[in-house]
Amino acid sequence: MSEETAEGGVDETAESDLVGDILSKAKDIDEKKEVEVDDEEDEDEQKMGIVGKISSGIQSLGQLTEEEEERVIAQRDIDRRILRATSEADEEVWGDKERERHAKMQKLERGLLRIDRLLLSDGVNLLVLLPAIIIILEILAWNWWDSSPAWWEGSVEDTLGIEFGFTVAGIAFVVSGAWMLGILLTRQRLWVTQSIMSDEVERFQKMGRPFSSMHGYPAFKSMTTGTLRNRTTTLILCIFALILLLFGLFSDKSAENGQTVLLLGIGVTILALGLHLISRETLYSTAEPGGILSVYEPPVHPALLGQVFSDLMLTHMDPFLRMRFEDFMQRFRTSLQPGFDPVIGRERLFYILHLHRRGALSNEDRRREVAEIIVDEDIDEILDHPFFNDEVWARLLDRCKSRCPSFFRILDRLEHSLRVDIQGLKSKDLIFDVDMENVVYEHASLFCLLINNSEETRSVVLRIESPDFRPGTIHLNLSLPPASSIISKLPEQLALSSEGDDDVLAAIANLLNVGQLNWLTLLPERLGEATVSVSLEDEDGDLILGRVVNLRVKSEWNRRLTKLSGLISIAVGAVAIISAFALKIIDFLSN
Repeated sequence: MSEETAEGGVDETAESDLVGDILSKAKDIDEKKEVEVDDEEDEDEQKMGIVGKISSGIQSLGQLTEEEEERVIAQRDIDRRILRATSEADEEVWGDKERERHAKMQKLERGLLRIDRLLLSDGVNLLVLLPAIIIILEILAWNWWDSSPAWWEGSVEDTLGIEFGFTVAGIAFVVSGAWMLGILLTRQRLWVTQSIMSDEVERFQKMGRPFSSMHGYPAFKSMTTGTLRNRTTTLILCIFALILLLFGLFSDKSAENGQTVLLLGIGVTILALGLHLISRETLYSTAEPGGILSVYEPPVHPALLGQVFSDLMLTHMDPFLRMRFEDFMQRFRTSLQPGFDPVIGRERLFYILHLHRRGALSNEDRRREVAEIIVDEDIDEILDHPFFNDEVWARLLDRCKSRCPSFFRILDRLEHSLRVDIQGLKSKDLIFDVDMENVVYEHASLFCLLINNSEETRSVVLRIESPDFRPGTIHLNLSLPPASSIISKLPEQLALSSEGDDDVLAAIANLLNVGQLNWLTLLPERLGEATVSVSLEDEDGDLILGRVVNLRVKSEWNRRLTKLSGLISIAVGAVAIISAFALKIIDFLSN
């Protein structure tokens, strides 16, 4: 034990010494450079200006100096060692047994999800169809319990001696068994998913990453726990209904106990169906990359998008995807071209993926644009990442588009102006665009884009007012940095994507970086027509520009109808159960 400890101490010391040597080397390079270039201060300021442009999203022009190259190599070596240390920590936390158990659980979840998606919750939707059939059969059995229809008596009952009520109740019993099995499989899938997520949370916590404190995790955990609890309750009711049906099958036909038990079974079945309708959820799983995105609702979002695409997509990532994205970003930073800012590189990568998903960029164009950000030997590893592949990016982008369509409409209009109306952009002192959803359901997302096309910083007041939404009035004091140096240098014709940075892709990245995009959430007060007024004022309160957005607030009838059907089923089931007990009590008192 002491030898192992000694070896670990030597390894840690050697590792820290090596990193310290790299850092000191980078520091020595800085000091050496400061001494050598004292006499060329003006020229260095121009070089630093170029580096500033690089960090704004423009790839470096020309070759780096020898000192800069050594510093970049030293920093990249540090990033790679951090990435390797993270991977080693992951292996220490999860041994071979834990990984094997995790793989088996995910394989089981994948199989249960396939059955659930095709037959139970989606597809054929047997979890709703089967109880409906059971209820109809039980009502028929209850009505014809002590007698049979004439057509049945003259055919089946005279030949086989089987009564109509007994036959129908027997069929209902078989269908109830299939329904119970379906609910059991669904509950098992939810339990496996929750177990996998608990293991993931424990793994991240042991690695020193505060997973349980991330935005959205407490609400998501409460949702998954509540869904599993509802499925357990539904399963218990289903088993109880099956027992009642079995008891009714073997009860005395001459007594009224059989009919009372069947009525009680009808009530329990309807009650279980109503509980299932209320607790129905969109399918989610950990077996598929990005499989939780469809049910995740971000509780917090930034009001001012600093890095536009990054802030939007990170907001819509569920906590599990967000943790894996941090690992991906560690690998991404070690693959950047020398001189590229990681934040701007990430922003451009997201925009390239958006254009590729939209079909505006081919695979070749995407690879060429990514090659301006990533070194050649790491392009395939970034584009064909084992987790963040095309499917995950497509799911994430589709989720963002479904939740924030107005953001992408603003982006499309800016792209259109850059391609066909650059002179119109150059003639404006202030580029101002506003958009919201045309039809609002639970809440509305308002996006405002502001770009200052002048040479000086400009202070404005963004005022949003509406009697139909909460909050009714919003005032934002904004300081807009100048962007005329970027807009004035744009050529008359811009292609969407081309060699170098004279294209729409680079122009939009630069404009979004220097402009300001505000994201506000408004809650509707009432259904029907609604109006939102957005005005831009100077510091003295004088109106500069304004927009009025007309929209319609609607209710999601499909969701409301499902909930209403569930509540009605619960009420009817409760009435049937109470009626069964009431009839028995009345019969007892009358005798």
